[in-house]
Amino acid sequence: FNTTDLAVAGEGATSSIPGPSETQTTETRDTQPKANRRPTRVGVSCCKEVSKARIPPAIKLIGYKHQNALSPCVDAIIFYTEKEKYCSDPKARWIKDRLKGLELIMD
Repeated sequence: FNTTDLAVAGEGATSSIPGPSETQTTETRDTQPKANRRPTRVGVSCCKEVSKARIPPAIKLIGYKHQNALSPCVDAIIFYTEKEKYCSDPKARWIKDRLKGLELIMD
């Protein structure tokens, strides 16, 4: 998080009716271009480390997603079960075989 993200996330929330001087400030702010604004995510939920260990065949996987490295996250294949996620090294030899038949999860 940086202060810019927090400011964007809180914009538009007011607790009182603006007075005459506040209205002018609000109108000026609302007419600024919106192209530079970015959506703000709450927290970072990603793989920060991976394993080369094979996921046992007994674990039923329902899908996967490729995560790109963007600090603090690392390059990973995230395997999904009904209740858990597994962070695997995309360079591990067994990955290609385990991806067959799984749904690519987009978010």
